[in-house]
Amino acid sequence: MKKNFFIAILLLAILVSCSWWNKDDNKSMHDLNIDPNFAFNTTRMVTVEITGPLETDFNLFLEYAGDTKSPKDTLLLDEKVVATMTDSTGVYEDIIILPSYRSYVYLQTGEYIKKLTINKTTTTEGELIDSFILPKDATTGSKCCYEYKYYNGTVMFEDLWPNTGDYDLNDLVIDADWTEKYYSDQYIYVQPAHRYYRKIFEIDSKFTIRATGASYKISFAVQLPDICYINGTVTTTLPQGLSVEQTNNTIVFIFDVHQALGSPSGEWTNTEESMAYFTPVVFDVVIPVQYVSGNDPAWYTWNSDRNNPIYFPPYNPFIYVNNERSHEIHLANYPPTDSMNTALFDSGDDASNPAAGIYFRTSNGLPWGVNVSEGCVYMIETIPIIDGFNHFAQWAESGGTVYTDWYKTRSGYINWENIYIH
Repeated sequence: MKKNFFIAILLLAILVSCSWWNKDDNKSMHDLNIDPNFAFNTTRMVTVEITGPLETDFNLFLEYAGDTKSPKDTLLLDEKVVATMTDSTGVYEDIIILPSYRSYVYLQTGEYIKKLTINKTTTTEGELIDSFILPKDATTGSKCCYEYKYYNGTVMFEDLWPNTGDYDLNDLVIDADWTEKYYSDQYIYVQPAHRYYRKIFEIDSKFTIRATGASYKISFAVQLPDICYINGTVTTTLPQGLSVEQTNNTIVFIFDVHQALGSPSGEWTNTEESMAYFTPVVFDVVIPVQYVSGNDPAWYTWNSDRNNPIYFPPYNPFIYVNNERSHEIHLANYPPTDSMNTALFDSGDDASNPAAGIYFRTSNGLPWGVNVSEGCVYMIETIPIIDGFNHFAQWAESGGTVYTDWYKTRSGYINWENIYIH
């Protein structure tokens, strides 16, 4: 009898303990305590310095399948991070952005492949310093007219700013692929950096509108960094067209997300499984650009803050609702454009402090938008993001130091009951 009583007490203690842990693991969004300086980065800015044969083309890839001792049998996987070449001194120097959880990349030129380790200096920065020597029988390929950097990811927004909403972050879900193109033989001398950089001439983007869990009319725009400007006609394959705001260096890519998807105005679209499904809409945009003068003040700002994510795709994306252009909703700590009504800051649930560089977040640090560095799944209607992505809260509260891959579909990471699946 005493033995059974002891076992019962032990089981009760275990159940209570489990209850406490479950309660801790299932905080509400408003229970989170997030550093206001944490910008919800899922990427790391990696400073790259690679030395190799003069003006040799090479690619940097995220991963590959095969044996490093038998590169002819390898198959490079995932999207290219960067395709570029060393300069006339045999050096390549730049900054690339990578998913935070990545600890290495693969350099490939012809049949030669080398694994390069990233030195993670902080949660948002890293270094990649290496050199490569080609085997005698390696083929490097022909020198091309331009180099490019490729980026992709998923951007998700809430639309009720300055009020909080339900934090399902599905009022707009859009995938964005970006390709920056640079001339391989044309340079600009950037005065504050005291060095030459290859000239950017075009940004190609491919968007996939996946969902809108909004009753509002949603418009989607992106502000480009001020070290470059739009230099020509921007073209789009979306029938709606687009709008270029030269003074803001901004492009409104979508006027009405519902209209673009072909779904009824104000209706949840691809966020509630009991409702009709609409095929995601894919469209391309070509943006001709040019750098500002190498001694422009914008370059001095850039030089003191090169790792600021506004200089990298997706640059500075935002939405506005019901045609209220002055009512912008940006990612956490991303600044508004000059069209923003700044009187809206610190109203409702917003706790922006522009003087401190704090924008579009609540008093406990919550954002109204998240950019994920790779394509990812998203929430069903009205369910907060922490109830679908099991490690989102831990990642956010740690300032990005743990569960840097919280959005991956790995075992134990996703609560599929709360994820939209078609």
